[in-house]
Amino acid sequence: MGRIKNGIVKALETARNEREIQPYLKKNLLIVRNTLNYWAWNYTEVIPEFQLGNEYRADFLILSADSGSWHAVFVELKSHRARQFTKAGIPTKSLSLALRQLDDWERWLDKNDNAFRLSLSRHFEKKRVAAQCSTADSHIRAAEEIIDPRTPITKHYKVLLGRRSMLSKEENERRAAFLRKNHEILTYDRLLDTATKIDIANMELKHTKAKGV
Repeated sequence: MGRIKNGIVKALETARNEREIQPYLKKNLLIVRNTLNYWAWNYTEVIPEFQLGNEYRADFLILSADSGSWHAVFVELKSHRARQFTKAGIPTKSLSLALRQLDDWERWLDKNDNAFRLSLSRHFEKKRVAAQCSTADSHIRAAEEIIDPRTPITKHYKVLLGRRSMLSKEENERRAAFLRKNHEILTYDRLLDTATKIDIANMELKHTKAKGV
């Protein structure tokens, strides 16, 4: 087992809930980014504990950009020891609360687009991030680009909850019925899949350097 995968395995074994697994993920943002960013790689960044006004806080916000738009992935952590469905096939309390949280975030963002853009603009201004999208011909800095309402921001919402071993075939099929187009329920095993890929890439890089290529 590689070093990265070994670390996440130990974290999952020892943590009792999402509050205890979050500090490990905050120290290993590459795993979060590579697991949950599907869309763009012009620019990528993971921001832990991102505030949505005074009402809500996402466990992680993953920002990425391509030539057409910015992408914002909002992540809610629930316990890796919790089940997604009861024996009766209905969502557990953990899953119901998580899905409601995603709905709350989505409603807030629909009503507060300007406030969201302003918070991102201030963040990018501090880091002096360059413009990334097709509006770069109008803007030099991402801080200017992101606050421009003409710049698209595609939003995605994800929950990490439970483990694959807890899901039956029927439950895997059932959870699709609870998703919207931009909502997704994942297990923590996705992090293990990513850790394995990172370990393999690191090993290949190590071998390449050893050969002097």
